[in-house]
Amino acid sequence: MRGGVNMAFADLRDFLRFLEDAGELIRIEDEVDSRFEVSAVLKRVGQAGGPAVMFTGVKGYDVPVMGNLFGSLRRLAMALECEVAQINQVYLERREKPVGPTEVEGAPCRELVYRGAGLDLLSLLPILTYHEGDASPYITQGLVIVRDPESGAQSLGIHRIQVKGPRRIGIQLVSRTSMVYMERAEARGEGAEVAIAIGVDPCTLLASVAWVPFADKLALAGGMRRAPTEVTKGLATQLWLPARAEIVLEGRFIPGVRETEGPFGESTGYYITTESPVAEIELVSMRSGAIYAASEPWTREDEVLTAWSWAGEVLNSLRKEFPGVKAVKLSSMMANCVVSMTKSSPGEARRLIYRLLTSNPYFKYVTVVDDDVDLNNPMEVEWALTTRMLPDSGIIRLEGLEGSPIDPSVKLDPHLLTAKIGFDATRPWGHDEEFAKIDVPGSARQRATSLLAAAGWEAR
Repeated sequence: MRGGVNMAFADLRDFLRFLEDAGELIRIEDEVDSRFEVSAVLKRVGQAGGPAVMFTGVKGYDVPVMGNLFGSLRRLAMALECEVAQINQVYLERREKPVGPTEVEGAPCRELVYRGAGLDLLSLLPILTYHEGDASPYITQGLVIVRDPESGAQSLGIHRIQVKGPRRIGIQLVSRTSMVYMERAEARGEGAEVAIAIGVDPCTLLASVAWVPFADKLALAGGMRRAPTEVTKGLATQLWLPARAEIVLEGRFIPGVRETEGPFGESTGYYITTESPVAEIELVSMRSGAIYAASEPWTREDEVLTAWSWAGEVLNSLRKEFPGVKAVKLSSMMANCVVSMTKSSPGEARRLIYRLLTSNPYFKYVTVVDDDVDLNNPMEVEWALTTRMLPDSGIIRLEGLEGSPIDPSVKLDPHLLTAKIGFDATRPWGHDEEFAKIDVPGSARQRATSLLAAAGWEAR
């Protein structure tokens, strides 16, 4: 909360002002090239868990570029106005209280409008080229909106978007929802309308990557914000669009057309090429002084955005069978799952490991620790593995299981099967006293927090 009351961030600009005041955003005013140089900075900062970055001198453009917005769980917690340790629970609580969007007149995203045969995305926007092996510039933080021709429902999700020409783009629709809606339009011989919103408020961005297929993501965003998402009707489409987005692209898929899309350096750390649908952009609108938002692949931000809601969903599912589960953390393309729990029986941690490894293709490694271990502190998780796990009995190896579709090593098996490993790093049953964690009294911890805050230092 800001000032002790709920003051949800209305748009990206509002959030950026807050981050800058909190020392969580830096500005680079030197001239930088949208080809590789911006990416190099974002990669360095993003892999180190550094601040959000605003580039105000992108060569050849008046539009600044912003990146690494959610390069830390700390900033995600700021967006939700909660503590880092509360993220999972806050997500689950607010997910159950969606708030529908509200239409507004005079939407800020309509302040500048570009359309017609002369429209050229690469002349208008500083769309980045990220890696040496990328096929072309890519939009990486575009929220893709597709409408179901049968129900009128809309999808909302982030997909990688290759800029193939002045108005021609390829979209990798990894979301089943968006693909289903597009294919339903194709079955009618129609090209589905599509819009791409760039630079949205933090809760709309977080809702777009939440793992809730076929849900109303705009209502989910309202629930996360605890206030309605402002929307406006498209100028070239009938789609409902985030009214306060910095930039909006509108167009239509070309029915039945699939083209090679890529290669592009993905969140796996490798180049990936696919066959993807193609769309033609008919109109671009933006705010005056628009900010172009980008996400750098294979960084902590990539991981935070991918895993934040999945962790909440896994926590919710596990607690139905294992009430002692305290928290869940996902990392490394969701291949690594760490769970903290209070065991109620000697074999409970092993049962949980079997449950996760056999029920979710994405999980390749599962580690279970006790509830006194901070999952957001890698040192503590490693400490539990080093001092509490018994290698002869604490390592579980399972073979012939369905692997993750984004794990390159899985493709080496003709049936896409893989081995998986679990680590029981909980205290040996009946030996809690011997494995008690050292600590200082709670009153001393609170006093230390006050002293350090007064000295101008805050742990991050």
